[in-house]
Amino acid sequence: MTIQPSTSLSLPESYPALLESIKIRIRESQVKAAMAVNQELIKLHCYFLIELKAVKFKPDFAGQINFYLAAIDDKMRQPGDNPTIGLILCKGKDNLIVEYALRNNSSPITVANFETQLAKALPENLKGTLPTVEEIEAELERSLHQIGEIENLDET
Repeated sequence: MTIQPSTSLSLPESYPALLESIKIRIRESQVKAAMAVNQELIKLHCYFLIELKAVKFKPDFAGQINFYLAAIDDKMRQPGDNPTIGLILCKGKDNLIVEYALRNNSSPITVANFETQLAKALPENLKGTLPTVEEIEAELERSLHQIGEIENLDET
């Protein structure tokens, strides 16, 4: 993935150090969150599956995570364990669509929104220097499309 910055863009020398410190803070937060969740899950005595989606909730996500939950319960769950819990983290959701998608599902599944905090953590003088979320998503989409084209060529 290549995101080309504007040629008029001049980043401060401290920019790489700032990015590294943000990455470290994110990793530390992820570890703390995982440890806290794990402590609670030990009490629940079950597996916990988190599906991260970079798009708004779609009804087919419920079927997909239900498949994963069934596989985990079949292959990994031990006698005495509670059913696996599924969490779908999405970029957005319509509560009515979520309700309809999960209404007749017997597996414990929930859907929640997530919000990226990276842009909020940047100093004011750097906020305009990074690509927007939309630009990054567009670049990822182009890259995925190219990968798909390459895989299609390989299959022929």
